[in-house]
Amino acid sequence: MGAKSNAGRVLDHLSENGFQDLNETKFKTEGRCRSGGGTKILVYAVKSYHLRLYGCFRDKSPRKFIVPEGAIKKDNKADQNQLKRVAEKVGE
Repeated sequence: MGAKSNAGRVLDHLSENGFQDLNETKFKTEGRCRSGGGTKILVYAVKSYHLRLYGCFRDKSPRKFIVPEGAIKKDNKADQNQLKRVAEKVGE
């Protein structure tokens, strides 16, 4: 099993149980960025080894976690330009 299957398990857990019991090694708040609609929204990372899937919760009913981008990372610092793009895409 590789990083993708671990990230898939985190996403499954997120969809079934929410994020409250996921620790920062699996699910981390990366920052607050302006969305396509102009409001600031939180951008999160689903983490598995070097794989990062970046997304945001969309508050429309039903509430969804949208993941428009991912990256292979060698360090823990998030690319701020990528976080801004994610927020803009989710807000569209």
